[in-house]
This record gives sequence, structure tokens and C-alpha cells, in this order.
Amino acid sequence: QRIAIVTVCDYDPTQTPLARLSKLNRDAYAKLHGYDIVMYDKAPLFTDGLTYLTEKTRPPAWSKVDALLETLAKGQHDWVMWLDCDSFFMDTEVRLEDLLGIAQSRCPKDPGDGERLNELVRKWKAGPQQAPDDLLEWYDNLLDSYVSWDDSCESLATPADAPSNRTLGWADWLFKERRVQLVASEDGLMLNTGVMLARASVWSWAFFQKVRWMTFGRSPVTQHPWWEQTAMVYLLQFPFVLAAASDPAVAAKSQGYATAWSALGQKTINGYPPLVSSALLTHTTFEPGDFIVSFSGCKIYSSQEVCNQLFLNYFFQVRSLPALADDPAL
Repeated sequence: QRIAIVTVCDYDPTQTPLARLSKLNRDAYAKLHGYDIVMYDKAPLFTDGLTYLTEKTRPPAWSKVDALLETLAKGQHDWVMWLDCDSFFMDTEVRLEDLLGIAQSRCPKDPGDGERLNELVRKWKAGPQQAPDDLLEWYDNLLDSYVSWDDSCESLATPADAPSNRTLGWADWLFKERRVQLVASEDGLMLNTGVMLARASVWSWAFFQKVRWMTFGRSPVTQHPWWEQTAMVYLLQFPFVLAAASDPAVAAKSQGYATAWSALGQKTINGYPPLVSSALLTHTTFEPGDFIVSFSGCKIYSSQEVCNQLFLNYFFQVRSLPALADDPAL
């Protein structure tokens, strides 16, 4: 499958070698398995007819949504992986197809709507031919004309009477889709968006647009300390919890989150070094042989200098020190 690995590394190289280490780590892994790398050194901003609504003070963490949308818009891949800059591939023998196989085991159907996504993106980028009374509604109508779902997989139940809110995206495309569209983990507290895979599909386009829309205007979500994770929880979890809370029959069959999201265990895709996991007992400790290590939270519990040494220590567990001895960034 055609897979892109997307990262934004907007860090000052005079303060940390993280951006350089991340690029070297991703380049080596992608070359080994034939994946594409899409790496930004500055936070991107997705541009369309709605860009003007984005808060100018929006924190950079939201840029992962823009980076994913930009990559999906190119129409060159079947899956797009997001990997936070402060995460490294550690077991390079593990292929992303291995993870996708695990994630899709309960519903292996492929929407096969790549062409529909490309057509939707072309119309999205072109915008309305005439100025509509409500531009946001025009884009919503465009989404409605393309989104579809498949509820034929019997492995999981979807809520029959879920709360609806068109602006938020609480609609049938979100509630009834059972094919796997998003692969991500949790960190013992909530959904973790530091490592995730999104299918190149109309569903993913609608999902990340709705996440992005939560930053429009003076939205309280924009400055939330969990940023885009909060917006994604509002879509993937919150309405499903509400549906379960209002109907005991739904609660008995529901997993409490969208069936389009395949939730993998922390150990599978985002373990943490002991410095972090010892402080956050809900976070699983990375051990040798695990696939990815995530340093998220390092600076909360230590200094930049200690984190830099941690980055270097893990990086050189999978790369040769002599081979990079002359790299000026290291």
C-alpha cells in the first residue's frame, strides 16, 4: 500500500537536535519499507475558502490537522500516518501494514473511494462558483453529498439514536461507519493523537475538516491544553458516551467510541521512556523490542538538556554513531 509518514518539526536547532534526529529516523525507516516522508519544519496552514476563520492565535499543535489534510488532498496515498516529532521508530522490522492488518481484523472492508475523495477535494479547493449566503453551510452540503458509510460488519454495534449536531459532525457518517478509517491508541487518560494512521478516504477528509472547524472563530476548544485531541474526543467518543448513557441497551453493546476508530494498545504504537511513564502511571513504559517510543511530556518532568540526552540515547540505539559523527546538527 502507498503510505506517507507526516511530521511537523518546528523546533529551534540551537536548543535541541530533535528535528534532525526525527528526520534521520524517519528517512531510514521509510527507505527500508518504501514509504514516503512528508516533513514540515514550520507549522503548515491548510488553505481553502474557510482559512480566514482560523484563529490567528491558534497553538502550533493544531498544525498536524492541516498537515494531514494537505497530504490527503494530494491523492497519492492509501494511508497517511501522523507521527509527532518527538517520537522515533525503534523496531524498524515492523511494517505499518502489520499494524493495519491488526487494526482491520474485525472489519477488513476497504471503502475504495479514493477517486471520490479526489473529486471532493477538487470541488473543495475550487469553492463555490457564486458567493453563498452561508459559506460554512456550502462546505457542509458538499461533505454531505460525498460521505457514505458501511454498517454491514457485525462485530460492533453502532448507536441507533445518537445525538445530532451538524456543525460538530455528529451525523450518520460518524455513527454508522464500521469500516476502519482511523487507527490510534490511548494513553490511559484519553485518545492519543501523537501516533495515528488515517485512511485516504472521504470519511477521513470529513473527520479532519470537522476537527479543524472547531478552531474557527472564537472557539473555546482552540486554546484547550489538549488541543486537537479534545476536538477528536468530541467526535470519536463524546457523542457515543451520550448515546450509551441515554439507553441501557446501547450501553450493553457499545464500545463507547466510534467504530471507525480502531484503538490499538499503547504498547503497540506509543510506549514512553521511564522518565515519563514513571510520572504518569497511565502511560505504558517503552521496552526494547517495542515499535515506537514517544517522548511526549518529557519537558514537563525534566529540563531541555535532559530531554536532549534522552533523544540522543534512544536515537543511537537504532542508528550507528560513527556513521553520523560528522553531522553538524549532532
